[in-house]
Amino acid sequence: METFPMLSVYDQKPWQKAYPKWLPKTLAFSEETVLDRFCGSVSRSPDDPCICYFSKTYSYKEINQMAVSVCSVLEQSGIVKGDRVIVLMQNIPQAVIASIAVWMLSAVVVPLNPMYTVEDLNCYLKDCGARFFSARTIFTKKK
Repeated sequence: METFPMLSVYDQKPWQKAYPKWLPKTLAFSEETVLDRFCGSVSRSPDDPCICYFSKTYSYKEINQMAVSVCSVLEQSGIVKGDRVIVLMQNIPQAVIASIAVWMLSAVVVPLNPMYTVEDLNCYLKDCGARFFSARTIFTKKK
């Protein structure tokens, strides 16, 4: 008896019907990480703008220097490859700096929304097994 492989809906890729004709059905992906790309930009263009936040512009060199400093603190705190580190911040430069610092140690960033309730945060803390928590926020009791 001959058997035929089962195709899942995923294998059929029905979403591709919505693609514009000019968009390729398959994309080539690089093995580079975000950290690889960032470090490449630091090497090639250290003085170029990396982050513009309100009236302040930070160069790749400045962001890298701050990330290296944070990385040092994380390392001194015992963070090692594979550890999960919660980054609880809004969309601010410090969130980017903290993430880069975590990646420099080959650790895992767990980005969480600072608007989460204490109950939500407890749930995520238990679920992800983070060893370190980085935040720039003021917690107030919910009324």
